[in-house]
Amino acid sequence: MHLVCLGVMKKLLRIWTGRASRAKMSSTAFQNVSEKIVFLSKCIPVEFNRKGRSLSQLADWKATEFRTFLLYIGPVALYGNVDLAIYEHFLLFHCSIMILISKRHIEKFGVPFARQLLHLFVTHSEKIYGLEFLVYNVHSLLHLADDVENFGPLDNSSAFPFENYLHHLKSLVQSPNKPLQQINRRLKEIEMTVYEKHDSTSPDDEHFCKCELSHFLGPTPNFSCKQYKKLHYKDFIFSIASYSEANCFCLTLEGLVFKIENIVVDNNGAVFILGRRFQDYRSFYKYPVDSKEFYVYRIQNLSEYIELLHCHKVFSKCIVFPFKQEWLSFSLLHH
Repeated sequence: MHLVCLGVMKKLLRIWTGRASRAKMSSTAFQNVSEKIVFLSKCIPVEFNRKGRSLSQLADWKATEFRTFLLYIGPVALYGNVDLAIYEHFLLFHCSIMILISKRHIEKFGVPFARQLLHLFVTHSEKIYGLEFLVYNVHSLLHLADDVENFGPLDNSSAFPFENYLHHLKSLVQSPNKPLQQINRRLKEIEMTVYEKHDSTSPDDEHFCKCELSHFLGPTPNFSCKQYKKLHYKDFIFSIASYSEANCFCLTLEGLVFKIENIVVDNNGAVFILGRRFQDYRSFYKYPVDSKEFYVYRIQNLSEYIELLHCHKVFSKCIVFPFKQEWLSFSLLHH
């Protein structure tokens, strides 16, 4: 949170938008990137607490906004709006954090590879931004891979969970008198309530499913079923396209991107997704890693045929952005 998002990512954006910098964006690029951030934010799903804001509001950005820019929006918004050297240098940072934040990417690429990318990022920083760029935060990136080797993916040792929980703790305080005692008592009460109500199926279960918002709009399979607009599966919330366009895309175990048209439950309680798959997949970037390795695709040609998919075949949720005459799909990393 502090080193990567509020540290280096914020520093890069300040340099690109600053008044006196060799890497400053042109006024046209500034406007283009700002408009792109705001436009793409309409595609951000419900799992994100904040949507992106214009670069003119950069001073008010929160850590989650810098994180979203680094992992998802940045590669799209900067494309064609900054010099190639700056863009590829940013991709070094983007790809290294993509690896270190995800357990499945750590297992796939290995921590040493991410360390190599970060070393290249820091080394090239001086050439692009000058010696003054190499502050303590930038140097500390060289040790980020060591933390992952010791503690696991970055979210295991991040301040984000603690910051996110603060608002909950504040809500437990009803008066200024003895706030710590109030919090302690409320947490004890919540702990006992959760323990008493705990059953074998909870949101922490690997295949937890919960459907909401019954409807009768179709399409339906050739068996008796109930229809729903929303599905809670693992850490994700999926919706049918007619209900929420930003939440209707998923990635299957086979690596295919589906657009969800309906969610149904059969008489035995099995949950299925009816949707259409994208048929053409290309890389978005190939330096320093082929984007397909991160399940980041340029996709097009949505099938006309609706297919039936068991919810357990869903690998993750996707963010899908419009891009030129195609679409860009990013698999969610932080769940």
